[in-house]
Amino acid sequence: MSIEIIKEDLKIEESKGSSDVQVLVETEIYLNTIEASIEKVIWAEGDVEVTNTMIINDKILVNGLVKYNIVYQTKDEENEEIHSIDAIKDFNEEIRINGITEDMINEVEANIEHMEYELGESSIGISALVNISGEVSEIRTLEVIQDVEGQEDLETLKETIKYEEVYGRGESYADINETVEIGEGKPSIERILNFSVDAKEIESTVVDDRIVVSGEARVSIIYLGDEELYSLEKEIPFNHFVDIPGVYADAKCQVKLDIAESTYNIMEDETGEQGLIDIDIKVKVSGKVYDENSKDLIIDAYSTREEITLEKEDMILPEKYDHIIHEDSLKLEVEINAIDLLDIKQDNNIIDKRMTDEGIIVEGALDISIYYIPRIEDNLAIYKDHYPYSITIPYEKEGEDLIIEERCKIKDLDYTLKRDNVSVELDMVHNIALKKQRQIQGINNIEYEGQLIDKKSKPSIRIYIAQKGDILWDIARRYNTTIDEILSSNNLDSNYKIQAGDKIIIEKKLDLDF
Repeated sequence: MSIEIIKEDLKIEESKGSSDVQVLVETEIYLNTIEASIEKVIWAEGDVEVTNTMIINDKILVNGLVKYNIVYQTKDEENEEIHSIDAIKDFNEEIRINGITEDMINEVEANIEHMEYELGESSIGISALVNISGEVSEIRTLEVIQDVEGQEDLETLKETIKYEEVYGRGESYADINETVEIGEGKPSIERILNFSVDAKEIESTVVDDRIVVSGEARVSIIYLGDEELYSLEKEIPFNHFVDIPGVYADAKCQVKLDIAESTYNIMEDETGEQGLIDIDIKVKVSGKVYDENSKDLIIDAYSTREEITLEKEDMILPEKYDHIIHEDSLKLEVEINAIDLLDIKQDNNIIDKRMTDEGIIVEGALDISIYYIPRIEDNLAIYKDHYPYSITIPYEKEGEDLIIEERCKIKDLDYTLKRDNVSVELDMVHNIALKKQRQIQGINNIEYEGQLIDKKSKPSIRIYIAQKGDILWDIARRYNTTIDEILSSNNLDSNYKIQAGDKIIIEKKLDLDF
């Protein structure tokens, strides 16, 4: 007998593993002290940039840079001066994850856990302990049977799955150029002590064949002019797109922004003063396009008339279980005696996330850096500290064996400068996806064997005593009948749930054309 099998492809992204490594990045930086001696190092900081990643032989090969910024003070018989120097040191590291191949997708994050320096007569030895985490996934296409047509004697069992169907990934680079004026009434720039850039996503939408991204690059500068300290902050909006052929408008997307490169050049303004800063920024824009879909898949089948053969395949689907957006605030009291704040930077790291009876626990740590002018000394200082936190997000549904994927964004950062402390308040948005690894047996093919089921030799009526775990489908399949016939023979409603010990009547019904 011929039947029409309706198949469909499911495009899913499956995690293949993750791992973490640490690398110590060390270098020697020679300082321009001229005749004055180094009195102290005000700060020694660093940022990490991952420049390239590649999968080869069960490993992610990671190339990156640590960009160091050293600000120090010199002193001679007449005066004190503040200087800065920037340096770059590259690194190469491997993250081993068994079973990964070159055609898979890798995502790598890097951050500095700890820095140390040792001051010499005219140099500073500096080292950064860098944490590198890598995660690898694979976009797979699964062929499944969604429906069967052409045979009334074929009974099918369907199961509904919720899953994230991935349509594609892509990345490209946004080039941003902006010339910033320091403003009227401020002296000419003598030297820039600290230059930093970060980027945040404002809005992203999917149109045909691409993601359109609206973002903002935040530039923060601390500089010296006429022997006074000044700060400058500039938010530079930008629009960019990532080509992903085949994606369609109004699908969902997930975007990640990373600063790939940032440089500046001090220039003269119309008056001939060093009052302009030409800024070039390259932002790496990575995007994924997907939809949250629901499908009814055939997971079992049998015929009431004829023997059939099923070809089955074990499938593991990352099923979308739930999605939560939770906003929370953190308030920190920092005990510093400052007359003015030049800049505040934060870095948020998620350490652990888990499901408990109270809800979803998210544990993290905020690294806060405050650049300020002390009230007592008319100089430059930095405050750094590590603030661990724990947030409980209420969740009442059962969450056994759930995979928690969490992305956190700092929505707003405000501060209030008081006489002997600074109050810092951050609004955080936790975007949490709950997933479950769903294992099902999907059917690849159904074939009729051409051999009729012999019903004549079977009893006209049977009594089956239900066992623990039985469902009506299993009983109907065992006796080559249908669920509707069992419900009719036993005067049961369609929503009846079978219980262990129930006596189920099975009536034999012969087909007239046998």
